[in-house]
Amino acid sequence: MTASTGRKISIGWEDASDLVTAGTAKRIFVVGAQDSGKSTLCRILLSAAVSAGRSAAILDLDVGQKMIGPPACVTLGVMSGARAVLADLAFARTTNPMRAWNSILSGAKRLSQTAAADVLIVNTCGFVKGGGLALKIAQLLAVAPDALVVLGCTPDLDRILDDQQVGGVTLCLPMPLLARRKTEGERRAARRMAFRTYFSGGTMITLPSQQLTAPHDGADLPAGLLVGLEDQQGREVGIGVVVDPPRAEGALTLLVPAASEQFYAMKPGLLSLDQAFRERHVPHPST
Repeated sequence: MTASTGRKISIGWEDASDLVTAGTAKRIFVVGAQDSGKSTLCRILLSAAVSAGRSAAILDLDVGQKMIGPPACVTLGVMSGARAVLADLAFARTTNPMRAWNSILSGAKRLSQTAAADVLIVNTCGFVKGGGLALKIAQLLAVAPDALVVLGCTPDLDRILDDQQVGGVTLCLPMPLLARRKTEGERRAARRMAFRTYFSGGTMITLPSQQLTAPHDGADLPAGLLVGLEDQQGREVGIGVVVDPPRAEGALTLLVPAASEQFYAMKPGLLSLDQAFRERHVPHPST
């Protein structure tokens, strides 16, 4: 069944795939509660785009449970064959979307504007009540999709359908029957694995803190702190972990990805990682 313009209550996920294969939509925004099947649907849509011969990208606005790239970041992945490859990111400083509101919105806007693919699939976190619902509506405004797909319509999600005007198709799809709710332990383990994958093959670099310019010179960054890395133009080029705090001579040691670009400034995060990439939320004077 081919999706048409306007709101539709659907009984099958094939309607969402039709948005891609028929070329109906170029930006598809996926919303749903935790464990409602959002990531699975996003992968189906990306696969449909590749099968249809269209270039595809995934904009992952979920800073906690990542489809692509490291946690505490808004990430952009582009399809290379059958898999997504990290292409760009925006540091959100934390895995708590409510504490990362402004960073998520600015990252969503920047990365959605730079995405050059025929089809952009937008994945979101599972917070759909209260502040989480308000964040979804703000994200919709930042990304400006031409299709909205809601998984498992509830009274809260109906507010998105009723209050937010999307210039195109809106689908309300059922949750998969076999959807299983993850435990908090499983979510933490997934974040550890995502951090470990991002820093796999990474390297230690030691540099004088004077080399780092605003927004932070490294003077009071504790060991384990997650930091955002910026180039001379202020563009975010990756994230790193403080391994050793500055010594008397002002040297700072960081763990950075193997293919890290040259950076000139750091933005302190609100997470500390131990050697096993277990996270701990930490306060910071800049919050």
